[in-house]
Amino acid sequence: MFKEGYKFFEQSLKNEELTFYQRCYRAIKNRQMSIIVDFKQININRAREIIKYVYEDNPSFFYLSPYKLSYNDNGCIYFNYIYDKTTTINYENQIKKILMHFFDDYQILKLPKYNQILIFHNCISSLANYDQIVSSGGSGVDEDYNIIGFFQGKVAVCYGFSLVFKLLCDYSGINCLVIRGKTKGNHAWNMVEYNGKFYHIDTTWDLLED
Repeated sequence: MFKEGYKFFEQSLKNEELTFYQRCYRAIKNRQMSIIVDFKQININRAREIIKYVYEDNPSFFYLSPYKLSYNDNGCIYFNYIYDKTTTINYENQIKKILMHFFDDYQILKLPKYNQILIFHNCISSLANYDQIVSSGGSGVDEDYNIIGFFQGKVAVCYGFSLVFKLLCDYSGINCLVIRGKTKGNHAWNMVEYNGKFYHIDTTWDLLED
């Protein structure tokens, strides 16, 4: 796994929802195939949302597809893992090497927090390409919606870019979260903490055009 960081969504939950979040975290970390939930306490729609929270707090869980869950009436939710263990480990090792070189080459941790945030933003916005299949109305591929698309081919969509930005902030110890909302359609961006306040930051809207 990668270095973990700020977990806004975990901190925002209480009681049964927090317990379910933590159970999901352990289940996904250990690649369990399913988890049981009492739909009388947490309905399926809320359970799906909490699983997305786990995913967005933890970019390390790139091997999960949080939008492709299934369930039955007995309260069993089945996780959809898009990579096997060997592929997951290979991706992890590749990305860790990229992060190590990036942080060493730019001496990231020696820079002021503002400069770190700016470099993370500019790195993604200058190197990334938005998947043209999605922008043309298609559904895209799994890698558009996790960190792999950017690190393997510099192609993803807003959700993937937001997870990459979150991962970089986690490695720097900067508090950051992924935001889902709507502009002209569904969209994702980040909020990042600087000098005790949170600010919106959007790497997708700032992508450099050819």
